[in-house]
Amino acid sequence: ETGAGLSFNLLDKRLVVNPGIGIGHGKFSSNAQGVRLAESAIPNLYVRYNHKRFDFEGYLAYYKAIREDGNVLTKDYLLNWAAPGIRLNKRIVLGAFYEHFGITRNEASQQRATIYTWLGGSVKLTLDKGIAFRISAGPNLRSDVGTSNEFYKVSAFIPF
Repeated sequence: ETGAGLSFNLLDKRLVVNPGIGIGHGKFSSNAQGVRLAESAIPNLYVRYNHKRFDFEGYLAYYKAIREDGNVLTKDYLLNWAAPGIRLNKRIVLGAFYEHFGITRNEASQQRATIYTWLGGSVKLTLDKGIAFRISAGPNLRSDVGTSNEFYKVSAFIPF
């Protein structure tokens, strides 16, 4: 996936709203043979709010297949996550992490499916110049396709 967005700082920089658009490549959204460039469009929205001890980040993305070729079957996805937390000090936030990823349209089976629904704990470490890392882990609450019973996720945020 490649993409870009534009950040808007609001409420004295406590709130950041970043709408973006991405392009998906490969064969993630289809059963095509081989790799496909520009297979899907991915409109997305990232939101961050920090005020005193409260810290929140959230993300929403829709993966829409945009290439329809002959007998190729496509599918669309919805990804969303939220990470609320309490700031312990300037560098550390402890909190929760929720993420859901699902198929919203599937030409092959005509059924929606939950790939995973995660809920667990999270530790966010903030460095200078807005660089941050989040480590999250916990159980997979639901999967219609047999994904793992637990999750571990490391995220890096490096502003340019």
